[in-house]
Amino acid sequence: TYTLTHSKYHFAAAALADGVDYSYFQYMVFSNADPSAAGEFEKVYGGPPYGKRLPQWIKQSPSFLMDKIETPLRIQTLGPESVLLDWHWYSGLARLGKPVEMIYIPEGTHVLEKPWDRMVSQQGNVDWFCFWLKGEEDPDQTKAEQYKRWRELRSPQGQTASGVSTR
Repeated sequence: TYTLTHSKYHFAAAALADGVDYSYFQYMVFSNADPSAAGEFEKVYGGPPYGKRLPQWIKQSPSFLMDKIETPLRIQTLGPESVLLDWHWYSGLARLGKPVEMIYIPEGTHVLEKPWDRMVSQQGNVDWFCFWLKGEEDPDQTKAEQYKRWRELRSPQGQTASGVSTR
């Protein structure tokens, strides 16, 4: 997410899997659950997101800059905690009318082990990148619904006048 919000280069598509993005929200979650992780966040920004350090967080934290993202983003969440920690990306980008999709792998582990979980992740990414980079769609009829969703993400008609997605 840092690259998507800070790079001068444009990316045609991206995927995020079970990520820690050093956002304000994740900081707040970790600050009580794992104070040492919160300390790592503070090292990145020079302190906690209050007072004189808040402007640094706003300037650097990708979650405060998601309006800059022009890249279609596929978010893979692995278990309930991952959904919580990445929800702000899905809801924020959708609210901005950006092309975003969230995939939930309920029992997924950080390194996927179950064959079906790997298939959902890896084949889904292949389909996502082929669609956004090459304009290709797999003719497999079981994937018709995903391509319908993705075509709507690509279409400006999928947004209201305020930029809010109607998906």
